[in-house]
Amino acid sequence: MPNGCHDPGICDRGTGICSQPTLKPGYCSIEGQCIASGTAKPGDPCQVCDPTVSSTSWSFAFDGKSCSDNNACTNTDTCQGGVCTPGTAVVCDPPSDCQQPGVCNPQTGLCEYLPEIDGTLCASDGDLCTVDLCEAGACVHTPRDCDDFNPCTIDSCNPVSGACEHEPIECDDGDACTVDSCVDGACVHEPLDCSGDDPCVVFGCDPEFGCTQEPVECDDGNVCTDDFCNEEGECVHVMVECGDVSCSTSVGCDPDFGCQYQIKECPDGTSLDLETCECKPDCQPDETECGGTCVDLKTDSDNCGACGRKCEPDPAIAGCDITCKNGRCDWTPTSCNGAACCAGRSCCVGNDPMWQCCLGPGGHCLYQGNQVFCVPD
Repeated sequence: MPNGCHDPGICDRGTGICSQPTLKPGYCSIEGQCIASGTAKPGDPCQVCDPTVSSTSWSFAFDGKSCSDNNACTNTDTCQGGVCTPGTAVVCDPPSDCQQPGVCNPQTGLCEYLPEIDGTLCASDGDLCTVDLCEAGACVHTPRDCDDFNPCTIDSCNPVSGACEHEPIECDDGDACTVDSCVDGACVHEPLDCSGDDPCVVFGCDPEFGCTQEPVECDDGNVCTDDFCNEEGECVHVMVECGDVSCSTSVGCDPDFGCQYQIKECPDGTSLDLETCECKPDCQPDETECGGTCVDLKTDSDNCGACGRKCEPDPAIAGCDITCKNGRCDWTPTSCNGAACCAGRSCCVGNDPMWQCCLGPGGHCLYQGNQVFCVPD
């Protein structure tokens, strides 16, 4: 049966039979359809009507013909051997810190990025006091959590080191009489316990210095009493005893001035020796007190050179007077006329060469200490 792309058949007058319709040039008859040359197969641009190849079936389109593989993620698709071959694939841009690698959607040709798992580290914002983590596909910079769960500290992050710091809450009220502390985040100021067990001590507290201890005041204002606090914390006032002191005699006690004394009095011409508490005579500058009497140690024969040093006469020496001269005992002959003087032993007077030894002109004087002896030559 002829159609728009066939020429009618010719009837044979002898037989009465018509010849088959002939296809018009430039057309294909495919699957009962009349298709013009170069027309692509519906849904497949790489199959075309090419009567020069086949007029009854689809032929390959020329290689390089533009087509679409129905994948938006390829570009410049072309026909190759009758098949639509994908061109250049879409290249997705690099993902951000918090995205997985992009995948092209074949329906839209757009790259789609799935979010990274929440909690994945991402690029730092340069702040050491933030934690940089992915959250719902975005890099979130969350302040570092420095909470030590202690309500009595102020928690913070050191921007230089990034370390958490925990500063105790300042609860000092400036009163030394309180114990300052933090309880559940609130300052508490408890009174300082300054108590003690000594009944003779007054325990108190000074806001500036803290606990104080002062003895119980027992002074009754009377200097003639010894005031003290006993074991029961009671004040006791005991009269003081005003005994005699050196060279003085107690004459009682004055409440304002204390014990009173009368110093020992000495007769006229004497003075009190504070070391011995004795009255001693007032001696002249060249005298010395010996046994209560002022003497000259240079001339006193009973105290010659020192108190109690007495110049005793020697019974063996007759006719000599003994005296103290310049603090030394001296024996002086009463006469000297040769051998007749000084019966018994002789003596010499000092070192005077005019005096002759009674033993004779040939004798000489020997001096020993405060004594002088006449000895023969």
